[in-house]
Amino acid sequence: MKIVLLGRGGEGVLYLSRLIIKSFDGQNILSSEIHGMAKKGGLVEVHLKIGDYKSPTIGYKKADLVVLLNNSLKKLAYLYSQNIIFLSEREQEYILKSNPKMLNIYMFAKLAKVLNIDYQKAISLINKNDAEFFNKGFNNDIQ
Repeated sequence: MKIVLLGRGGEGVLYLSRLIIKSFDGQNILSSEIHGMAKKGGLVEVHLKIGDYKSPTIGYKKADLVVLLNNSLKKLAYLYSQNIIFLSEREQEYILKSNPKMLNIYMFAKLAKVLNIDYQKAISLINKNDAEFFNKGFNNDIQ
């Protein structure tokens, strides 16, 4: 499985990558980070390869899945794959109004569902205070 995470500095892309890595504990995982965090809002790109790979980087059109934390990066996402997980306008509005810091937790939950990560394992990796947002993402429950 080859996954690319795309976002901006301050959105929790690196934290999200660590949650994914912990979810696949015991499996061979390679990761590569490219980040422009010298300033908040710079591009952050993480490549994750789960399985028997030798290089951590993922070339254009080679990703199985792209997880997009910032919808302004959709054009870049399509360079990697047509399979993209991103926020609907309704989800984005809800998270920005409620608690923007929960974006990565919400996206982790959506990804956990797509990748069939065990619910109990996934929720055990996050802070108990974040469970509400995790459950909303896992159950696609934003009204």
